[in-house]
Amino acid sequence: MTIPRVIGPIALAAMALATLPIVRAQTAPAAESAKLAKPLVIVCRQIDGKPFKANGNWHRIEVEVKALSDAIKTSLVAQGATPEYASVVRWVNNVKVSLVVGYSPSGADLGKPKVYQDLLRLKEAAASGKTDAKNAKLIENWRFYKASTTILTLEGNTPKSVFFYIPADVVKRDDILNPRPDVAYVTLEIDGKEVPVLTDKGSLHGGSFGVLFSGPLAGKIDKANLDKVREIADRAARDTDGVMRPQNLITGFIDSDWKNSPEFVHEGASK
Repeated sequence: MTIPRVIGPIALAAMALATLPIVRAQTAPAAESAKLAKPLVIVCRQIDGKPFKANGNWHRIEVEVKALSDAIKTSLVAQGATPEYASVVRWVNNVKVSLVVGYSPSGADLGKPKVYQDLLRLKEAAASGKTDAKNAKLIENWRFYKASTTILTLEGNTPKSVFFYIPADVVKRDDILNPRPDVAYVTLEIDGKEVPVLTDKGSLHGGSFGVLFSGPLAGKIDKANLDKVREIADRAARDTDGVMRPQNLITGFIDSDWKNSPEFVHEGASK
């Protein structure tokens, strides 16, 4: 049996595809390290907090993210894709957004806790000789909350807002008078690989607002301060696990601003 000879642009295109290295175009390739070299996705607007009235006075924190089309192309070309093929890739899948927010105690006197467990912690601190457990100025005594969600797919250069909520009872209990956090940082991951927030020199990547320091830490964004805050916040947020929640886990109300939000991965679904 003789195989017919195929000639023309279709054959040439097929040959080009056959010689192209296998690349997962829409997500970060497995060959990369646990951290991407440069950001493919950034927080493109300053992290914001506002009051939100729904079954009580909630607090809402907005994180606007954007995939960078040029960065996607550059990343794919660096992995062996031709510019022609890299330039048609416009989407990134499985973008995990993790938000940590911290509030300096404003209305509450740390020396007179309203929560059963907090009083026990103060007693333990006093017994161990720790004298600064009531000092509201120390970031170690701030109130931290953490939550995560995963965006199903994100189109390049198309900003999308992801909303996180602190319930009304927690706002009242913890005396969070100002919904805008004193400290906030966003960790972005693509297929489990963390997107860098800071450059090698310790400054924010251009156009990124992945870190917010207000109040006493305003204007002090650098690697040393971020590392310190992350270490303290990650430890403190364990005590408030599940308190703050992303919009896809909210029940009981619908926020009209969700119209500019992406679709989310159903965490319980198998992949």
